Amino acid sequence: MGSMKILKSGMFSTIQDLGRFGHQAKGISVSGAMDQLSLRLANILVGNDEKAPCLEMTVKGDKIEFQKDAVIAITGCDMGFTVNGRPVWIDRTLFVNKGDVLDSGFCRYGKLSYLAVRGGLDIPKVLGSSSTFLRASIGGHKGRKLMAGDVLDFPDLESSMSRAVQVTREIKDLLFHPRKVRFVYGNEKDRFTEKGVGTFLNSQYTIQNDSDRMGYRMKGDVVEHVTNGDIISGGINFGSIQIPGNGQPIVMMADRQTTGGYTKIGQVIQSDLPYLSQKKPQDIVEFQSVTVDEAIELWRELNMKIRAWKESLDYGYYRVNELRRFTLSFNNKTYNVKAVEV
Repeated sequence: MGSMKILKSGMFSTIQDLGRFGHQAKGISVSGAMDQLSLRLANILVGNDEKAPCLEMTVKGDKIEFQKDAVIAITGCDMGFTVNGRPVWIDRTLFVNKGDVLDSGFCRYGKLSYLAVRGGLDIPKVLGSSSTFLRASIGGHKGRKLMAGDVLDFPDLESSMSRAVQVTREIKDLLFHPRKVRFVYGNEKDRFTEKGVGTFLNSQYTIQNDSDRMGYRMKGDVVEHVTNGDIISGGINFGSIQIPGNGQPIVMMADRQTTGGYTKIGQVIQSDLPYLSQKKPQDIVEFQSVTVDEAIELWRELNMKIRAWKESLDYGYYRVNELRRFTLSFNNKTYNVKAVEV
């Protein structure tokens, strides 16, 4: 079994997969990755199942020592990652050796980065998922955010890759290319005046500092209700756009509650949730309505692009039978060399 040790914790890092489904009727949140696209891409880069648990890092990443050789990938936003002090690229396969130290600074754009390890992190499942749900202290590593001294296990590297693969610019643009956040109207649209709907479509909203994995609170022009913002509690989805009595939108995120009693003007479409998730406090958001058919087509197109890219990858797999290490000196410089029998 391999492992990696957190030498210094980042601002807010947790273990996440694609979520804990089938338990909302019991009041248990789905949780899971905020930016599910980046988590999927990180796992694809190292040859994992797309649903495998990853490290989700927020704003600033962790300092990590690898205690065994590993194949890793980092996706999402660039936090200035280095290995042993040398800059490394994100969105591509990385090969690290026993004793290597991964470090980072603050995000250069966006907010979230995802670290995948070939073979997947060895994290026990709770109710079918390894995702951390902090409010219930379940899942992930001890039900909490990661701290200095934590050790995360992963399987020994029985097979590796002879080639580094990378995410295409076309797919990367799906995540970060500037645009309005698209949504479909919900059944409660008639709870808002025509003026209120127009205000929502034509205004800019600022994500507030008290936003978190549960919801993004926004501030901007007031969205007018017909009467008020209260309804009988109903189900809440990832991306539900609630507008309470004060007329200020709240977009529900990965750790949302299961029900809510505020009017919902609509639902952020699935293909734009990763884009919205990468927004941080004080970023500006604008909304654009689309039809249900358009939302479905956009989701289909996104997944077709990912599938086509995934099928084009050539990892050059080989089985690791024997590993030997050498120290070589050349021109007064010392090099650590790893020889693998394949």
